[in-house]
Order: sequence, then structure tokens, then C-alpha cells
Amino acid sequence: MLPNTLKSLWIHSNFSSDVLPGSLPPSLTYLKCGFYYYGPLPSLVNNTSLTHLELGFGYGSPLPAFPDSLTTLTLSNMFDQPIKKVVFPPRLRCLIIPYLQQSRYIACAPPTLETLGMITQPSKADVKDYKEIWTNRLKSVIISPDDLFTPDKLIQSAADFLAIIDVQMD
Repeated sequence: MLPNTLKSLWIHSNFSSDVLPGSLPPSLTYLKCGFYYYGPLPSLVNNTSLTHLELGFGYGSPLPAFPDSLTTLTLSNMFDQPIKKVVFPPRLRCLIIPYLQQSRYIACAPPTLETLGMITQPSKADVKDYKEIWTNRLKSVIISPDDLFTPDKLIQSAADFLAIIDVQMD
């Protein structure tokens, strides 16, 4: 049993049991699944304090239902669920999508999305596919080839990013 006052939890890669519904304390604000934790996670709707969720490299299970409080989500490298089944929380501000093939998920992101992180730089065509998101919503973009999304990787604005990859938005 986890203490009701627990704020952060990292589910280690060696943890091989399922996380049972109701087992995560309501005080939890940060949840990270380890590198080889494959899931699944139970619904997180009742974890109304949760603001950050990181899914480890191997997490390929369906996404749990998110609480409205979630503002930062990191999808795993192995995540590849049908786009119709992805429902992002309404207050999501930061989305980390490790690989370019996951870029289709940004189309499902709520209008609150401000920061997008990726390991690979998208092509001009990928950016143009989501013109409205890149030009009107995003405030910052993180490109991090080493999978560590630290502030030094932050490009100051989406406009600077578009200039760097030389995309002309008509």
C-alpha cells in the first residue's frame, strides 16, 4: 500500500505486476513508468492531482483515461495506438512524442498544447500537415536526439523552430 501523501512515483522497469485500480494515491502529482514497464495502467481519472505522466520506452499498452489535471505527457517510444483511441486531457500543455511517426497524435491535442518535444526533427511536409498547430498554438519546441528533454534543448519559440527548418507557412 502506498502512502496517501505520496507526490512522485517511479514504477521501476523490473516491476512486473499490474498497477491495480485504486492503488495510486490521490496526492500523486508525478508518475513515471520505467524503461521496460509495459503496462497497462488503470484509469487515472480519479488521480486529480496528477500533472505529469511519463510512459517508459517499452510501454505499448492502451493509454489509461487521463485526469483533467494532466498538463505534461510523455509517450513511450513503443507507443503506437490507433489515433481514434487517443483522448488527451483538456489542460495538456506539453506533449513529448519520441518519434516522428507519432506526429499524427498532435492533431488530437487540445488547444492548450504549448510545447512539443521530439527526438527527431520533423520534415517540412510534416510541419505543413499540422500548419494550424505549429503556427497558432505552439509556443516552444524541443528537439532532443538523446531522449533527454532538458531546458538546454529548448528552442525558444515555435516561430524560431519554423525559421530553423525554413518552413514558409502561406
